[in-house]
This record gives sequence, structure tokens and C-alpha cells, in this order.
Amino acid sequence: ISGQTTSYVFDGANLVQELTGTVTPTVQANLLTGGLDEVFSRTEASGNTYSYLTDALGSTQALTDSTGAFTTQYTYDPYGQTSSTGSASTNSQQYTGRENDGTGVYYYRARYYSPGFGRFISGDPIGLAGGINTYGYVGGNPIGITDPYGLAYQLTISGGVALIVPGTGEVLMWS
Repeated sequence: ISGQTTSYVFDGANLVQELTGTVTPTVQANLLTGGLDEVFSRTEASGNTYSYLTDALGSTQALTDSTGAFTTQYTYDPYGQTSSTGSASTNSQQYTGRENDGTGVYYYRARYYSPGFGRFISGDPIGLAGGINTYGYVGGNPIGITDPYGLAYQLTISGGVALIVPGTGEVLMWS
């Protein structure tokens, strides 16, 4: 974007570093909490460290500096259209903790999601096993369900999290 190349380094499914540039890339590193898409803090190439404040969906609500002062705050409509106030930031983890790639779409591992359309921009890789609407996002419930893999809903239930295949109700994983 704008002549910049950004590369991502993952530890399993979680983003741990962003490298921007090609000859001498600038590095942003993330400190993870251990959960999927749960970032605790981010250290930018400038040396500044920011802590994340998130909501129940994992969406970044604010970044704070080392004194605890808000530097950047984010607001979202139900389907993830994002606006921010405060200092400009290179933070890409925004709606549901996923990476905003700078073009207005979010990377959900198996496919990309468009908050402007409120749907994925490609069909579900698991086909109709994911439901009759292969482009649909979280069964029309974006304020209570997430889909971190772009394959199946993630519904938070008291006592754990279930990954559920839409259409069939099959529980893929319970933790």
C-alpha cells in the first residue's frame, strides 16, 4: 500500500511481528497473552510501547502509553467499520483482534472479511458445511459471535468457548 511492503511473522495462529519496508524493515513486536488474537502490548520501531484495551469480542477499544494515558481510541459499528481518534498508530489489530490490512478488509486466516459489506469477500472454504450463505459473517450476529478462522463461529458461553459449524451445529472444539 502506497509503495510500502508489510510482512507478518506468526507464532502458530497469532501475529507476533510486523515488518514494514524491504531493505531495512522497521519492526513492531507484539506481546501475547496466550489466547487466540489476544495481544497484551505492542512495541513499535520507535521504542514506544502501547498496551491494548479490548472488549468482549476482542476488538481493540484503546491503546495506552507507558503512563496509562489513552493514545488512540477505536469505535466500531456492529459489523466492524472502524474509526479512531487520538494519535496516529501503526496498530493493525482492531475489529475482533484481527489484522486490518490497510485496505479496509480484515484477515481472518482462511479468508478476508469486509466490514463495509458485513460479509466475507470469498466463499467459505468448507462450502455448504458452513451454512447456505457461504459469504455470511457469524450468522448475522456480529455483536455476540466471532469467527477468528473464517470457517466457523466462535460463541463464548459461560465456562468456555465453542467453535460451531453454522448450518450443522457441529461443535468443532470446546475449551
